[in-house]
Amino acid sequence: MSVGLPFSFAGMFILIAFVGITINVISLFGMIIVVGILVDDAIVVGENIFAHYERGKPALNAAIDGAFEMLPPVFTSVFTTII
Repeated sequence: MSVGLPFSFAGMFILIAFVGITINVISLFGMIIVVGILVDDAIVVGENIFAHYERGKPALNAAIDGAFEMLPPVFTSVFTTII
């Protein structure tokens, strides 16, 4: 999550400049939604990693297994919000 927010906002500002969209109430509301999605997804993935770690897996394996296990639900969640 720590790099997710800066990269998302940097990409958004680059895209806005490239396309020529102005920053208005609608785009600010979209930014707030993106922050909420990023924070929620980071919490969900972090909790799953911690659950794997509590089951006795080494930290690296817990991180890899927990993140890959949550990839489909997180992707689906973000994708349905975009559409």
